[in-house]
Amino acid sequence: MFSYMGLWFIQGRYDYASTPELADCMTSVYRKTSWGHADITERSKILTTNTPHQINSLMIFDNPTRGHYTYEIPSDNVADWPVNILSTDYISYSIEWSCFPNGTSVDTYIWVLSRLRYVDNLFNARISKILRSHNIDESSIRKINQNQALCS
Repeated sequence: MFSYMGLWFIQGRYDYASTPELADCMTSVYRKTSWGHADITERSKILTTNTPHQINSLMIFDNPTRGHYTYEIPSDNVADWPVNILSTDYISYSIEWSCFPNGTSVDTYIWVLSRLRYVDNLFNARISKILRSHNIDESSIRKINQNQALCS
């Protein structure tokens, strides 16, 4: 799992719980901790107001051989949630998925990550194929604006 460390650009997502709905310029930086897990610094920006947003969280490797970790935001008083890495090659892309009960509803999250700010049609086709293989409707995933001029 430590191949997962470093900078990831969020290219698409299905969720709006942890960052504002219109957040763009989303990145996550994973850093190995001395106790064998990872600190995550997640940054985004609401482009309409130029407002930055940051979340500091943890990736707890509770079943790394199966591509599973627990996501925890220590400051939010919300239960931790399980995350499955549906597919990754560690060097160019990762697709993360989470689905768990939350009171009377079920929360579902999907994130599409890349190591590069800008992705090409080949990358998008590969991600589409993977999403379809997991019966995920890619039309529900909001593409994240990563325009460097806007995100700086």
